[in-house]
Amino acid sequence: THYGFSIKFCNPGSGHEKGNVENKVGTIRRNLFVPEPTINHLGTFNLDLLKKCSERNQGQHYRLKKSIDALFEQEKLLMAPVNKIPFDTARYESRKVNKFGLVEFGGCRYSA
Repeated sequence: THYGFSIKFCNPGSGHEKGNVENKVGTIRRNLFVPEPTINHLGTFNLDLLKKCSERNQGQHYRLKKSIDALFEQEKLLMAPVNKIPFDTARYESRKVNKFGLVEFGGCRYSA
């Protein structure tokens, strides 16, 4: 709620909920990582990969017949701004370790 959006999780046994994402992952894998690349220098490989992804963004969307880059720019205008105030998700507390090397927290014991 801090950042103004809600979360909807997919169900592990419901493939129809994840198909679009899985299809896109497979497309990138088949087009950019087959055959398996030889990586001599990670920085150079990442720059080359970024260049290939940028080239793919210049391509036309199969159904909308516009460049993917242009569609993404249109989509960015519809995005809600993210809250600029960071939200710390941790809770910090001091605890003492007992003689067995355990720390008690929230009614549970944890190994230190």
